[in-house]
Amino acid sequence: MTNLGRTFLAIGFVAFLSTTAFAATKSIAINRGDLFRQDHAQFSSGITLSSGVTNSAIFSFQLPGDYKTNSPVTIRYYFLSDGFDCSLPIQVSGVRRSRLGFFSQEFTGAASGLSKAGSGSISSPSPFVPFKADFKLRPPTTGPFMNSQVAGDRLTVAIARVGVSDPCANSVTVEDVEIIYTTP
Repeated sequence: MTNLGRTFLAIGFVAFLSTTAFAATKSIAINRGDLFRQDHAQFSSGITLSSGVTNSAIFSFQLPGDYKTNSPVTIRYYFLSDGFDCSLPIQVSGVRRSRLGFFSQEFTGAASGLSKAGSGSISSPSPFVPFKADFKLRPPTTGPFMNSQVAGDRLTVAIARVGVSDPCANSVTVEDVEIIYTTP
């Protein structure tokens, strides 16, 4: 192949790359001051979820204008525990979805579209060492008014630590949350 042929091949490849859509990811930070507590949760350096009682950490956000319709969103929680290795029963409490022109809907369980990424419970590695856990948010599976997930949707997300099934005596604090989403 001549140099001219290699040049045309390289230009053609670059042109192909520039016209092919590559999805990218971006993120939104939800700081501890933007978290709310419910039930027996306490606010210290974040939302502290104690053992033995039901308590929740809640926050709201809006899917940005460059969000790719119906793509999954990762909600990454950053935790800190005051005890040694322990399995924490953190579960999805619910998701409220709101969109202009639609009825707001509150979803619980699998219908919410929010689930823990991977299997098993969330484990704290050791005292006062930050750790993270990912949850995936997908479009709701049921609902007469909203069965998609689009830019501009406003969401309120709640996770809970349910005390009756809690084998761990450690307190765990939700310090921050990161929303990771796909762009077109």
